[in-house]
Amino acid sequence: MCVASGALLFHFSDPKDLMERGQWLMKQGQAALAVDAFEKLVRRDPGNYDARLALANAYLEIEETDKADFEFKEASALRSKNPSGGGAYVAIVNMMIGNEQYAKAEEQLMAVLAKNKQVAKSTTWQSTVKNLYSAWADSYMGESPPNYEQAYKKYRKALGMIENHTIQQELAPQFARISERYANYLNLNKQYNEAIDAMKEGFRYYPSTDKLMTIGALYEQKQDIDSAIVWYSKLHEIDPQSIRDKLVALLLQKGEELNRYHQTMQAKRYYDDAKNLNEDVNTPLNVVFPLEVDHLDMDYKLSGNFLQVTPSLTFRVKNVGANPIKFLETKTVFLAGETPVGEITQVTVRKKDPPLSGFGQEGYSKAVTVKLDKPIDITAMTSPRLEAQVMVNYSTGKKKQWFRSKSEAVAVLEYYKIKQRLAAKKAAEQKAAEDAAGSGAGGTGATGGDDASGANRPEEN
Repeated sequence: MCVASGALLFHFSDPKDLMERGQWLMKQGQAALAVDAFEKLVRRDPGNYDARLALANAYLEIEETDKADFEFKEASALRSKNPSGGGAYVAIVNMMIGNEQYAKAEEQLMAVLAKNKQVAKSTTWQSTVKNLYSAWADSYMGESPPNYEQAYKKYRKALGMIENHTIQQELAPQFARISERYANYLNLNKQYNEAIDAMKEGFRYYPSTDKLMTIGALYEQKQDIDSAIVWYSKLHEIDPQSIRDKLVALLLQKGEELNRYHQTMQAKRYYDDAKNLNEDVNTPLNVVFPLEVDHLDMDYKLSGNFLQVTPSLTFRVKNVGANPIKFLETKTVFLAGETPVGEITQVTVRKKDPPLSGFGQEGYSKAVTVKLDKPIDITAMTSPRLEAQVMVNYSTGKKKQWFRSKSEAVAVLEYYKIKQRLAAKKAAEQKAAEDAAGSGAGGTGATGGDDASGANRPEEN
């Protein structure tokens, strides 16, 4: 038994074992017992720099600040690196990092900076910043589940404090990995803007093609096609093959979107960019030959006791592109609500005719007038509104492709106006009959079958 006790006493009297025991006790949160181990070590070896720092750290933990300050100064004097004790403070920070006392390490690191602003420019101090925040971030990543947000913030804070490019680059790959994992977490929670910002920060310090791809994909998922195209285009400049098909698809998608809203000139730029990347891209004809249909004006004639209407439409087609249009066919569709009630097709520019010139040149626009070849029964209409839409076709082939013009539903015929005209007509007939009877002329009023031109109709309010 005595032999065993002697062996145990010998074991913890050895300097190396005393240091290891003290460090282990610090990690267990038993700072008071650690002080005892470190004090024994300092008494055995007063010139041991690491022992002085370890004892100072233990004193800080039990709030013996005067003793801690004394040990810092003793350690500093041993190394003679910094008479103010700054070198010792940096060393104690590293020790706290080893003991996973990250908040205290940060506090001590800031204390160094508060006493001497110039220390922030030293490689030693910046390396300590890197060690602290990377270890702290790793501890957050070791949680279950990982705390991506805090890990990301620690890395970002470190990079903001480090000016030395070499040290930044040592930290950058780790930060980039954390940024991507944090962005994935945010993306799963539909926090697209925050996810994009995190990825951009990672790309800023550690650029790579995969990050360009991810940022573009995040914008695409956010349905911000313009921004997705910008980031995919950056990737295309570096690695064309990896992104060409995706970029072409997005350019076409954006072109189709603009074309759908009749912004053909803007759409053409996207189609042209897509075609530059892939020669097989087919640009829609209404983008190649952008056309505007405007100045729509609908008139009509009533017949059959005003129960039938024959509409006509005048409008102007205008070439707003640079390419001449050598063939153009228009289709005017009349609708009651959403139900087509009549249509008429007319060739506006024949092959043998002079083409519609490019925009701004003589002959770039043409007036068109169409009239429905048979009247519409008003009583059969399902809506009180009669509307007109114009579509255009550029091909003479059997398979025609009709493009709907931007201008639509600009001419409306409403029942109450017809009723007003009917009442006015009947009143006029009755008055004419009365006048004829009164004068003894024996004449008759106008018959119900006579046409009443829209041009001669009475003024309507």
